[in-house]
Amino acid sequence: MLKIEGLSKTFNQDTPLENRVIDALSLKVERKDFITLLGSNGAGKSTLLNLIAGTLYLKKSVLLTLKRIYATKNTATGICIKPSNMKM
Repeated sequence: MLKIEGLSKTFNQDTPLENRVIDALSLKVERKDFITLLGSNGAGKSTLLNLIAGTLYLKKSVLLTLKRIYATKNTATGICIKPSNMKM
């Protein structure tokens, strides 16, 4: 299970280039849920995944709970990024 409450991320805070890409996001993903992140360039999709992975720093205290989910031979977990010029 993944649970996030009140997640916000701002780049270049307190500068003329300030960009808040995630604002007070709350999310709960249960085991076997299938989710898709959709959004235009700069919408915060990769930022969200990097925050969950711990590769980006959070200044604020946020509830981020991640319980380990084990995959069996018949399940797959991954991230797929579709180039914007690819047709579906």
